[in-house]
This record gives sequence, C-alpha cells and structure tokens, in this order.
Amino acid sequence: MIHGLQRMVCRAALVLSIATIVGCSTNPVTGASTVSMMSAAEERKVGQQNYGPMQQQEGGQLTRHASIQRYVNEVGQKVARHADRQFDWEFVVLNNTSANAWALPGGKIAINRGLLTELGSEAELAAVLGHEAVHAAAAHGAQSMGRSQLLNIGAVLAAIAVKDSEYRNLAMTGIGMGAAMINSKYGRSAEYEADQYGIKYMAAAGYDPAAAVHLQETFVRLSKDRKSNSFSRLFASHPPSQDRVNANRKHAAQYPNGGRMGANHYQRMMAPLHKEKAAFKLYDEGVKAYSSKNFRAAEQKARQAQKMIPAESNFYTLLGAALMQQGDKQGAVNAFSSAIKRDKTFYRPYMMRGQVYASMGRKAESQRDLEAAYRLFPSEQIKKMYNSVRMLR
Repeated sequence: MIHGLQRMVCRAALVLSIATIVGCSTNPVTGASTVSMMSAAEERKVGQQNYGPMQQQEGGQLTRHASIQRYVNEVGQKVARHADRQFDWEFVVLNNTSANAWALPGGKIAINRGLLTELGSEAELAAVLGHEAVHAAAAHGAQSMGRSQLLNIGAVLAAIAVKDSEYRNLAMTGIGMGAAMINSKYGRSAEYEADQYGIKYMAAAGYDPAAAVHLQETFVRLSKDRKSNSFSRLFASHPPSQDRVNANRKHAAQYPNGGRMGANHYQRMMAPLHKEKAAFKLYDEGVKAYSSKNFRAAEQKARQAQKMIPAESNFYTLLGAALMQQGDKQGAVNAFSSAIKRDKTFYRPYMMRGQVYASMGRKAESQRDLEAAYRLFPSEQIKKMYNSVRMLR
C-alpha cells in the first residue's frame, strides 16, 4: 500500500514537471495554437550553437566557390525578408554530393552542393530556401525536439508504472523506438505548411510560384526512378508525393502569374559545379572503395580526382586516409597537410593527421591537430582521441 502510494506520488510529480516545461503558444506562421517547449531565445541559442558543428558533420562549407556562397545567401535573404519571423538568417552551401537541405531553429539553413546541381532555376532555389525558412519560422524543428523530450519523459513514467514488472525493459525499449521513428522526419502537416507558406515567401520576393510546383513534380519523378538514391536523405525528411504537387498547384494559383524564374542566370552561376561533377563522381567511388576496405582503389580514385580539381581539399583527405591504411604514414601526413593547405575550415584532415602523428609517436603535433579539429567540431570522438594522446609517453 505504502509503496503503491509512493509510486503514485512520483508519477504525479513527473506529470507536474511536464506541465512546468510545456507551454502553449501560437504558431507565428499559421496562427494556430501549438505546444512549445522552447522559447524564441532558446530557439536562437540552439540554432547558433549547433549550426557550425552540423556544417562540419555534413561536409563543411563549400569554400572554393565564394561567388556561389554569396549568390545562395542573397536569394535566401531575399526570401527570408518576407518570413513571419525575423531572425539573424544565414544560408550556406555545404560541400556534400547528396541532394539535401535542412534548417535549424533560429533561421540557420544549409543546402548541399549536390542539390544545387539538380535545380533548374533561381526560382526553384527560392522554393527550396523558402520551404526551409518556414520550418525555422514555424518552429517545426523546435517542436520536434519538444516531442522528443516529452516522449523521453513519457518513457520514465511508463517505467515507473511497470516497476518491478518483467515488462519494464520492454516498455522502455518500445517507447524509445517510437520516439526515434516520430522524430526521424517532419510530420506531414509540417511539410504541407512549409510548402504552402514557402510559396507565399517566394512569391512576395518576386519569384514565380510555379517553380514550387515544378520542383515537387521533379522530386516525385526522381523518387520513382534510379536517381532516387542521390535524394535518399532529402526524401526521408521531406517525402514527395502527388498530393503535395496538387496542393502546391492550388497554393501557387492564389498568386499573380509570372515573377522571376531566372533559369539562365542560375545555370550560369552553377556552371562550375556542373563541370566538377565527374571529379566528384570519382571521389564518391573512392569513398565507397575505402568503406569496402579496397584502399588501393580508393587511392587511385583520389589521385584521378585530384588531377581534375587540384584545389579540392577532400580529394587529398581521401588520399591520406587510403595511404594511412596501406601503412604509408609519411605519405598520409603529406596528403593531409595538402588538404589543410587548401581548406583550413574543415575538421577532418586535422583529425586524421593527428591520428597519424599519434601512431608515429609525435605527441605534440598530434595534440595540436586534434585541438584544431575539436575547435571546428567539438565531438566526443575527437575528445577521446585527444585524451588518449595525452596518455602517451
């Protein structure tokens, strides 16, 4: 009886704890009531703190094409001026072949090099960036984090409810899996909101809203053919459908015909990326060979890609990794040094050169590189590497 009462008190206390951290608010984009576990200030803080590390995790910024970075940011800023919330908006291009784009709370948005080469016009770029801007303005990411926290608390409640039961571990595991599945992508309503209001933003910025319809039609087609693998991450988080095409067509019809399409100008701006696709195809093949432990093939692919684009840092990083696995430590150091010379803003060559230095007993150089890597990408993996090197004599 006493133990049962204690459990009831604990459950009540946890329910009260949930009530203190969950707040009701109004969606600034749609005006609908919503549940929020994060204030506007917290949204900005989360976005700012995670923007840099997320860029590093996703390949780092595309540093070789400053004109493309400026162009994408200009289009993004033009669209974001018409958003329902005003943040310190940032738009960056990442050096990543996969076709993807994402938004963090507080207006921090990124688009991959791989998606830029698949778009057909400036208006389609505006549609993508407008869509991501809505995710930020409507706090979809913050709400998703809130649901995750609620589900974690729910898992604790469930564990207490079945305490001393043989089903306790099963309950904890099931709820944890549910939380992971729910938060693996935006919900259907969030995607439709991002489409609808993204069209509003791009039309207000002077772009032809028909581009948003063309874009979804392209995504639906690509999701059905062999190119869908290139879009796997985008389609996982932003699944295309004919329903979305139809909804976009309906929303676009609410705005005047015309507006800027900018197809020719966009293709001129993206021409350098299109010229580089063959080299990055070799690089991606080399990464695949490396993952399959065919290090000699990875080395060959990296050297072929280098000849085509001598200024690309990632090709030297792949070469260094392949040489390291084949026992050529000094060759690996030289390759990583070449990568760093070409791009000092990406963590991976620092981290890998630090590993090689550690294996060579060069403790000071290893610590220096791992410190540099950690400053760029403060991860537990790099921290553990650094601590291991500190223990070396």
